[in-house]
Order: sequence, then structure tokens, then C-alpha cells
Amino acid sequence: MKRTLFILTMILLGTAGLRAQSGLTVEGSQYISSYKFIESNEEKFKGYIPVLGGGYALGYIIDNGSGLLVHPRVGMRPGGATLMHENSNYIWETQSLDFRVGIGYGFEMGRFTPYAKLSPYFGIVLKGNQVLNNQNYDLIKTGSMKSTDFGFYFSPGIKTALNDLMSAYLELSYYQGLTNIETDTNGQKSLNIGASATFGIIFNIAQLSGGGSSDE
Repeated sequence: MKRTLFILTMILLGTAGLRAQSGLTVEGSQYISSYKFIESNEEKFKGYIPVLGGGYALGYIIDNGSGLLVHPRVGMRPGGATLMHENSNYIWETQSLDFRVGIGYGFEMGRFTPYAKLSPYFGIVLKGNQVLNNQNYDLIKTGSMKSTDFGFYFSPGIKTALNDLMSAYLELSYYQGLTNIETDTNGQKSLNIGASATFGIIFNIAQLSGGGSSDE
């Protein structure tokens, strides 16, 4: 609950008082996901093999004209990893509903605007499965995996106007979970980590509603 309130507060702080150019965003992402596993003696285990998956999100971006960007969005994020251990093949598959608020800065360079954003996220795990030698286990039902996750994205990107109604952007993101997703830890930690490439479209709300034009 505290994390949800934190995210809502960031949205309000980020958008309050901005007389800005706003746009609805629709985006698709290709993720590469894995886990950072830390033993009870603080040693890091490096045997996980990353997995690929697709995600998508809807959002609303605000650009106040001076470079400040605020971009709340909600979307689906895949996750998981694979591991070969003692002749057994482990596969983890997760699907999370992510709530993000990106705050960053961009600067115009002709037709293009490079930018960078930092985005705290709160994730609700909708699916958390483990496949062990073709046997499937629901980790959320068994209580072995937490149903929520908290962390951040760092996302450099570039955007450009396509016409008066639409702009396009491309982002490369790194994300790091800050929550230990295991419930029975014995001093161990498992954190979500990954990267993504995102292509998105911004729809200019003012232009679509006719607010950007005037008749004389």
C-alpha cells in the first residue's frame, strides 16, 4: 500500500501545475530478463540464462516545453530465466502488471529530441510459474514467490515528430528490481533484472481534439 501511495504521489507531483504539451503513448517492447541471485554469504550466483519476451504499455507523456518530461504508464512486463543445475532444467516464467512514472529531461537537436528518464515502478505479478523437468508449479499459489515487486528503470531514448498528430520514440532501458521476490529466503536474495528495447507512438491530444487549430 505504501508503494502504491508513493507512485500516486509522484504522478501528482510530476503533473501538477504543468501547462504542457500532452500526448497519449502506445508502445511495444522486447525484453531480455533474468535474476540477480545473492547467496546468504553475499556471493552472487551467475548461472542464470536470460529469456526473451514481449511487452506493451499505455501511458500519457507531458512535455512542459523546457525539457522536463513526465511519463506515467501502465503495461505488461514478461520475466523469468532458465537454469541447468545437477542435470535438471529449471524454467521460470512470469508476467507482471507494471505501474511506472518516468521523470526525465530532453533537449532538441533539429528534428530529434534525445532524452533520459528514471522511472520507479511497482509491479503486480499476475503469473509466476516454474517448470522443472516438464512439471509445472505455480509459485504464486504455493507462496514461494511474492506477488508484488518494486524497482526502477533507467531509459535513454530519442523521439521525433512524424506529423502534427503523432510523434515516435525509441528507448533502450535497463531495469533493476529492489524487492527480494522469494518468500522463504534463508538470507538469500532474488532480484529481477533485465533490459528492453521499446518503440512507441505519441498521439497529440490537443491536435486530435481540434484544440490545436483555430478558425478565423
